[in-house]
Amino acid sequence: HITPYIALYPLSITLLYRLLIPLILLYFLYIPYYPPIFLPYTSLILPYIPYTPLLLRDLFSRGRLSRVLVPETRPFLQGSRLTLLHDGIPCTLITDSAAAATMGHYGVHAVVVGADRIAANGDTANKVGTLSLALLALHMGVPFYVAAPSSSWDPNVPNGAGIPIEERAATELTQINGVRLAPHGVDVWNPAFDVTPHEMITGGIVTELGVFRPEELSQRLAGC
Repeated sequence: HITPYIALYPLSITLLYRLLIPLILLYFLYIPYYPPIFLPYTSLILPYIPYTPLLLRDLFSRGRLSRVLVPETRPFLQGSRLTLLHDGIPCTLITDSAAAATMGHYGVHAVVVGADRIAANGDTANKVGTLSLALLALHMGVPFYVAAPSSSWDPNVPNGAGIPIEERAATELTQINGVRLAPHGVDVWNPAFDVTPHEMITGGIVTELGVFRPEELSQRLAGC
């Protein structure tokens, strides 16, 4: 079972959060190939990533983030549960299907997602729907970033085609709280993740070791 967090294997939640401080410092102090991406601009975030809220709080406190646009993240609506409003960060909750319209309406300046696994060539696997955001960002000319600890990189998987994708139970789509909505006998395909090709990651991959172009990840992380 692959949980929809970035690289909880082999890291524990506690260890993952210990990466927050160097990751945040890295974001502003060590970006060798990319300028800071929040200037204060609007950002579209694919949520349900453990350290994202802390990262956003730091960005907001520095005046580099004006608004977070949060997709609801079906079928479990993890995005609807973000607590950024408690920190005074302006948030707008949207449906997953409204991402394209939202980018046009709000003038989004950056898309930031996580990664459960990163292949050797820089392809990334993340919560299903990430590929749709990558395609939208590419079409609209919006920088697309992946933020993940270096432990997400798997040099033994040459590309995204080698990343196994979990398929979830059909009842997650056919029922809500035990109440059936879809007709009996309907076919269901419910992947938990999708794969974003490395060439669509136009902003870079942010790790605690640096911000890298996807194609240089293998060289930079080998031996780390």
